[in-house]
Amino acid sequence: MGCDIESEVPEPSPHWINSSLITAWWTAFQIHNYFFACCFFILAVYAVYSILCYGKTIFKKHFYFAINSLLLILGLDRSCFLMIDPYESANALYRYGNETRISPVATRLLFGLGYPCLTSAFTIIFLAIFNCVRVKIISPKLHHPAVIIGIVVTHFLIVITVDITVALCGKARSALIVCQSFFIIWGCIICIAYLICSYRILAFTNSNSKVLASLSAANGSSNIHEQKNSVRKRSLSNKISKTISTSTSFHKKIPKTVHKSLKITFLAALLGLVCIALNCYSLFGIYGVLAPPHFPDPWPWLIYQTIFRFFELAMAGVMAYTTNSSKKKRSDTFKSLSRTSLSKG
Repeated sequence: MGCDIESEVPEPSPHWINSSLITAWWTAFQIHNYFFACCFFILAVYAVYSILCYGKTIFKKHFYFAINSLLLILGLDRSCFLMIDPYESANALYRYGNETRISPVATRLLFGLGYPCLTSAFTIIFLAIFNCVRVKIISPKLHHPAVIIGIVVTHFLIVITVDITVALCGKARSALIVCQSFFIIWGCIICIAYLICSYRILAFTNSNSKVLASLSAANGSSNIHEQKNSVRKRSLSNKISKTISTSTSFHKKIPKTVHKSLKITFLAALLGLVCIALNCYSLFGIYGVLAPPHFPDPWPWLIYQTIFRFFELAMAGVMAYTTNSSKKKRSDTFKSLSRTSLSKG
């Protein structure tokens, strides 16, 4: 049996014609679209600016370019979606006249590609930061670049395939469950793994610095006391290292900028978990593909979409800030990292 493109809406949305008659809601909807479209476009411009101006000064440029390129795609993707056909409303409202119809394939792809851009950018940041500090929480094979690239490409292929299928056949909307489930599962894995790894690193460096500071303050005036303190210092430092070495391994001295990036990206991981929770609600709630066909109330729907776009933008902004710190700090940091890696080699 063939599929009709207009046969069924994959995800519930307000009754556009009736909702547009509510003046306050229609005004809020327009503000929502243009505000977030401008914000995501600024994100795209910032990503282009970062690539053109700062790309040559960063250590491991392939990480830097990959992250900013994904943020660029995300910014352009979301801004075009919200300006051209926000939430697939243009055709129902005859936004471009009675004769001009926007292809649902293009609209669904514009909306769907934002999710793999978010998870992929965060995955590469995860790999880049922990590559700097030489963390080994799991088997090296699992965080090998080839494995990460494979997962990223798979996510994009799933989104493209599912969105085209659903756009051409509305009754195949159950395929969206696969797409959203992949985003939820992989997002949870990468965000939780980052939170655990960064917490262990920060806890180790804080406890180790406290011990070393207390030992240095306790240094006596005599040579005998100094020798005893140095022995005690090495002993305690080794004990702390042994407690962590079973699960982690990294440089003894982490540059300040990398240490700061760990803390900032910690916030990005938390924002990512919020986006995942919102996506879970999108999957299982009244706005998801599992909900029976209906027209949700326009105000709760708009509030939900506004919250979702806000956390997406916040997560992308934090990632952009993490990868684009000041030129001087970034250059100094990665020079120190390159010297350390060369000395090890």
